[in-house]
Amino acid sequence: MSHLFLQPTKIYQRISHNNKRKHNNKRKHYSTQNNQQADPLHYSYTERNFSKCLPQAAIMSKYKKSYKDSRRNNSSVETLSSRIATEIKTLESRINEEAPARGHVPPLNQTTSFRSLPISHNTLRGLEEGYKSNAKKFSNMTDIQNACIPHALAGRDVLGAARTGSGKTLAFLIPVLERLYRARFSAMVDGPGALVLSPTRELAVQIFQVLRSVGSFHNFSAGLLVGGKKEFDQEQGRVGRMNIIIGTPGRVLQHLEQTPDLDVDGLQMLVLDEAGE
Repeated sequence: MSHLFLQPTKIYQRISHNNKRKHNNKRKHYSTQNNQQADPLHYSYTERNFSKCLPQAAIMSKYKKSYKDSRRNNSSVETLSSRIATEIKTLESRINEEAPARGHVPPLNQTTSFRSLPISHNTLRGLEEGYKSNAKKFSNMTDIQNACIPHALAGRDVLGAARTGSGKTLAFLIPVLERLYRARFSAMVDGPGALVLSPTRELAVQIFQVLRSVGSFHNFSAGLLVGGKKEFDQEQGRVGRMNIIIGTPGRVLQHLEQTPDLDVDGLQMLVLDEAGE
């Protein structure tokens, strides 16, 4: 409100020099020497009464400013939505053109950058920056990632096998993020779009941590469902609004049987981690 005090100059012309100093010392509690009630139109500077002193142009300027801000915000949303739509169209075109032949396996020990893939800018930022300054950064693909990701981006079923520590987690998490991004999934609005099943609680927690880092620039909601926790009732109220669910088979089965709001008919991807166990 400070900038509004520059407008009503006529009010100050009706105040004597002595009353000016008294008014400056006691802005909010002004009273005359005879304990008479001061005129609130002239001397009360609460937000409610001060608007009576303002010229009509000064009053309307507040609403004009808020109207301009709302229009600016709406235009920003429209620009962002247009940019996303353009990026999705470009990605789908590249995927159709660059998809490898079915059954194709590239040679081993190749150095291939993630930037060569038709994936979104948000996923690339998650790979190269992460959600923490000390998060692990990813620039080049491992052999299992180079072999699986192009096929998975094209919507094909993939069966991959590799030793521990070879990067299998990113080999399926990147296609999960990209599939939901191109399908325009959003947090707390759309239901489950991807389900990742892991045989143990420890592996599920590791997958969830990688997802938090790589997917940190996407607008998806994700949930971790593992046994050994007592918050089942709290999970029931939220799991139906999670876009990506990572969990152990027992806990997920418990929710499928007992959580009425969990609808998996809209699943876009199903991942079975360590399927041989």
